[in-house]
Amino acid sequence: MMYFYQVALSPQISAECRFQLSCSNFSKQSISRFGLLKGVALSADRIMKCNRVAMIDARPGDYDVNFRMFDTPSKYHIHR
Repeated sequence: MMYFYQVALSPQISAECRFQLSCSNFSKQSISRFGLLKGVALSADRIMKCNRVAMIDARPGDYDVNFRMFDTPSKYHIHR
């Protein structure tokens, strides 16, 4: 399903993700790493943050040269 979105839908709606790792790739990695339940929850949270208003809370060092925010699934792993 994610592959279909990336190949067929995303280019048509010209979705410009505000994150350095696109939301769909973040979702694939999250589900792969954390399982379906946590992966879907993290994906939903990420999609809710993918807008201009949510970017206000970002720190200056959180951006790349194209002003895309760094946010990877490893950031949500609990280190013990």
